[in-house]
Amino acid sequence: MNFSRITKSIRKGLKRSAVPALCAAVLLAYPVVQVSATTSAEVRQQEQQTQQQINEANSAAESAQASQNEVSSNISYTNDQLVQNMASIQMLESEIADLDTQIAEKQQEYDTAKDNEEKQYESMKSRIKYLYEQGEDSYLSILLTATSFSDMLNKAAYVGQLYEYDQNMIDNYKKTQEEVAAAQQDLEDTKSEQESEKVGLEEEQNNLNDQLADLQAQYADYEQKIADAQAQATQLAAKLEEQHQQEAQLEAKEEAERQAALAAAQKAAEEAKKKAQEEAAAAASSAAAKSTTSSSSSSSSSSSQTTSTTTTSSSSSESTTSSSTTSSAPAVSSSGVSGSDVVNYALQFVGNPYVYGGTSLTNGTDCSGFTMSVYAHFGYSLGRTDVAQRSNGISVGSLAEAQPGDLICYAGHVALYIGNGMIVHASNPSSGIKISNANYRAYVCIRRIIY
Repeated sequence: MNFSRITKSIRKGLKRSAVPALCAAVLLAYPVVQVSATTSAEVRQQEQQTQQQINEANSAAESAQASQNEVSSNISYTNDQLVQNMASIQMLESEIADLDTQIAEKQQEYDTAKDNEEKQYESMKSRIKYLYEQGEDSYLSILLTATSFSDMLNKAAYVGQLYEYDQNMIDNYKKTQEEVAAAQQDLEDTKSEQESEKVGLEEEQNNLNDQLADLQAQYADYEQKIADAQAQATQLAAKLEEQHQQEAQLEAKEEAERQAALAAAQKAAEEAKKKAQEEAAAAASSAAAKSTTSSSSSSSSSSSQTTSTTTTSSSSSESTTSSSTTSSAPAVSSSGVSGSDVVNYALQFVGNPYVYGGTSLTNGTDCSGFTMSVYAHFGYSLGRTDVAQRSNGISVGSLAEAQPGDLICYAGHVALYIGNGMIVHASNPSSGIKISNANYRAYVCIRRIIY
């Protein structure tokens, strides 16, 4: 398994978006300004600008919220990874404890066989020493005490059988020692492999904890940006309400001024009309007094002045942006490729080296790199780690239902099932890529990629 690349791949998917810069730009580019208009038309123009600022602040808050939701999803994923890793570590610790017990038992068997060999050897030496010290007389005395020729042959055979028995017992004890030592070495190798896997999982655990802390910091940062944008929108809404009030006040003032102007114009017109009438009456009186002159003329003129005011209004529009996220699960199906094809391809790499963090089927790979690279040859993407690969394909209930090409997932390890209860996998640095019994340790789950 590559326990450092997983955090790199996760971090690559969690790059900071442009939302923080957008939030900052909105907050800096649209500061709240004081209302300083002198006409209702100017206030309406300012209201449009304020509404635009509110829309942009709300849009920034929504974008920050979307990014925060993405970070929250990544936090959940990282937490799931941590839980699975912790479970794998606990399983490995339990298996290592069992191996320690088995190794201790094998050591006891070895010590017993060694002790028996030494006792048998000492017993044989004592008999040989006795016969040597007594010389031929001792051997002859055994034969001469025979009561018959048959008895003599039996005693001679007994002496030979005694030597043969001693030698067989010593050979058996040595063979037992060798078998126990070999079994003990296998247990030591398995323990070493699992301890290596545990170290890798613990390293990944630390990296995931660091990643989780970074994500939580991002989440808190977005939380602050959302609060800032919402506060800005609230402040702008208060300003807009103030502008509405000023607009109403200015419109009332302008209406009063218009009505006053109309009243003044009417009064001036009435006064002009009255003056004209008075002048006409005076002229008529003057004409009547002059009987010799019969001409009279009067002229009147009236003028009216009207004023009109025009106002313009404009409407504001809101624009919102929404972001959507999609999640995809690995999609796998058979397209002319069978599990046996995958197995046949994988078996050609048996004997190649195990390299921690590697993905090369010829120069060296680890367990998850092996399964990933084999399936990648057929166009399938499984993910880089054993934990990630557990989410691919469909679940298989038991080893009895497994088919060639299925993934056999162990705690901190993954292998390819080849059939007949056997697997091919990148085992450990000392064994490399090899074939093993699928039940060499307890598996966590079985996943079928091609179905």
